[in-house]
Amino acid sequence: MPTPSSGTSASPRQPSASERLFSSLRDRILRGELRPGDTLPPERKLAQQEGVHRTIVREALKRLQQAGLIESRRGGWSRVRDYRETGGLDLLPFLLRGVENGNVDIDLAMDVMDLRAALASDAAALAAQRRKDADLQALDKAVERMAGARDSEDLAALQPLVMDFWRLVIEASGNLPYKLAYNSMREVYARVQGPMRGIIRDELLAVDDYREIAGALRRRQPGQARRIATEVTTKGSRAIRKALERG
Repeated sequence: MPTPSSGTSASPRQPSASERLFSSLRDRILRGELRPGDTLPPERKLAQQEGVHRTIVREALKRLQQAGLIESRRGGWSRVRDYRETGGLDLLPFLLRGVENGNVDIDLAMDVMDLRAALASDAAALAAQRRKDADLQALDKAVERMAGARDSEDLAALQPLVMDFWRLVIEASGNLPYKLAYNSMREVYARVQGPMRGIIRDELLAVDDYREIAGALRRRQPGQARRIATEVTTKGSRAIRKALERG
């Protein structure tokens, strides 16, 4: 919720030493500079190399282990794991960082779009079975706001409204793993929403499709909800693939 401005803006929080070390090692693993099976230096040596206290190294390594990027062994040494086998969706924003500068892994980007489409269609079908009256009311209001932005073709206003529509659909599904997956997808999307806005124009403007999804939820028609959700997300996926292949 927005808060009144005090007239001054707070400086962005600077990452701690352990956060900087964690980020550096995480990125080296994701870029392939540190490969599965590689052994990191012992805590003491790593602390000396980085010029930090051993406690800071220990904190960074603990976070890497929690992220599924390394396994720690007795004796203070750690081995790099294969994040494809042990990592989670929280790694996606960092794997897709290249989208911001045009250095994009097209296959990975499209895999994310496939995940997005699957999540949307499955959540819509489940929401049609589980939705409550309050969910329907929230979706109706969301669609009306989207219609207003569509009529003025205000894509900048429409884009977050569409994201909020899917949040409401996933809320209506009552499925916690879907919600957690959506959170990761939203973080990925936040990094690229500006450049993507014009590319997925047809998907954003498809307000009638979103209204039909809400209607399918109201009528408890999971098959119809799934079909329309797949159709509308496919519009964006096709446009993104074309743009990536051209780029």
